[in-house]
Amino acid sequence: PKWVKGNTMGIARGYHSMAVLGDGSVFTLGGSWSGGKGGKDGELWDPVLGEWHIKHGIDVDAFVTTKQRSDYHMWLFQAPNGLLFHAGPSKRTHWIDVTGDGSFEESKIRGFKDSMNGNAVMYDIGKILTFGGSEKYSGSDGTKLCHIIDMSGEKEDLTVTRTGDLSSPRAMGNGVALPTGEVVAIGGMVRGINFSDENPILFVEIWNPKTGSWRKDASMEIPRTYHSVAVLMKDGRIF
Repeated sequence: PKWVKGNTMGIARGYHSMAVLGDGSVFTLGGSWSGGKGGKDGELWDPVLGEWHIKHGIDVDAFVTTKQRSDYHMWLFQAPNGLLFHAGPSKRTHWIDVTGDGSFEESKIRGFKDSMNGNAVMYDIGKILTFGGSEKYSGSDGTKLCHIIDMSGEKEDLTVTRTGDLSSPRAMGNGVALPTGEVVAIGGMVRGINFSDENPILFVEIWNPKTGSWRKDASMEIPRTYHSVAVLMKDGRIF
């Protein structure tokens, strides 16, 4: 395998989010960390032509968080109904249609505050667990709040429900779905701070979809905070 340079995007981005659609195309949105602030509207990559097409009907301003109007790290998922779903980190969720010039519409409110640098994990078909995060990108307390978003039906059937809280506030951590349907919360910190290992959370928590509760597991020796990554390996371990 090797890297091959492709066509450039129409809009310069950094800290944007991407989602692969069922036809192999790739959608991206947000990313004002680089290339100037604002105007990071939707864009779609065509796998056949290898070209990017700006979707002017998908205005990024509708998706930003409240406190810092941040368009970083959006939670984007392909839904079973063929649309894209924006689950956060803003508390307002959205449906996204990438056909034509693109369009979107508001959906349910998830909780009462934004969850920047929190997590959203699809643990079953059309079902997303969201947990942790904080209202600002850096310098605000994390949250224990967790929600289940069920987007397995039609748009009007979407539900958002509370599930068991984390035992500790957690921001800038990672979430990993296990083959059992359980979700692992690993790393992060009580109060999100860029480039810092202050107030780290060393213990792992595992969420059970049958009971809706979390249980603590082993603790790490080294903090894994801002820009950390966790991946499920073939042998079942988490790296």
